[in-house]
Amino acid sequence: MEELNIKRDNITILGEMDYIMNERAIIHCYVGEIVGVEKDNIRFNKEVQEIFTVPLQYFMDNRPTYYSSTVRLEHPDDFPFELIPNGRDYKFRIGVHSVPFYHLETYRLWGFTANLTDRFVSILEQNENKTAE
Repeated sequence: MEELNIKRDNITILGEMDYIMNERAIIHCYVGEIVGVEKDNIRFNKEVQEIFTVPLQYFMDNRPTYYSSTVRLEHPDDFPFELIPNGRDYKFRIGVHSVPFYHLETYRLWGFTANLTDRFVSILEQNENKTAE
């Protein structure tokens, strides 16, 4: 609402979809619909560069590409290595972080937004399969 400068009355919340949790935050995602206002009439604030739309069917037909990044711990100079087995030689795990990208014609949808979009499509497909049974 805040970033798009639209009234609460112009948003229909359909429900909470899922959440993403990392070391810094928990992000709750809600599915909603903007009603009673046209996209071209939305006067967004300075936090938003541009508004664009993509038909839902595009996401149903095109899954994102996931790219992997290696995640390693970096320890500050005062980290107490002397308190752990093998000290500086301790074998900390190296993680893998998958980052999804939708390669749209003009835009790139990636990161949390792409992750939650892909999750939304998965939920729709699961519900579609249950309905078909």
